[in-house]
Amino acid sequence: PGKSDSSCGPMPKRRGPQCDVAAFDSILDGVRSIYMTKVRPLEEQSLVQHFHYPLLADCDFEARPMVLLVGQYSVGKTS
Repeated sequence: PGKSDSSCGPMPKRRGPQCDVAAFDSILDGVRSIYMTKVRPLEEQSLVQHFHYPLLADCDFEARPMVLLVGQYSVGKTS
């Protein structure tokens, strides 16, 4: 009872962001920039567009989001 378990110690500190957050005008610009510079080159190299899904374009980031509501009849999906 007198011993403390070392695994129950304080949580380790989280690392901060690896990029300058102030450099982006909005979150969307930041996500687009990170995708285009980091993720898309990996997708192009692995040819992911040929077997899984097409690569994202700028219009994909600018489009309004779609939400699909699923539920039984008369449960208030439209309200």
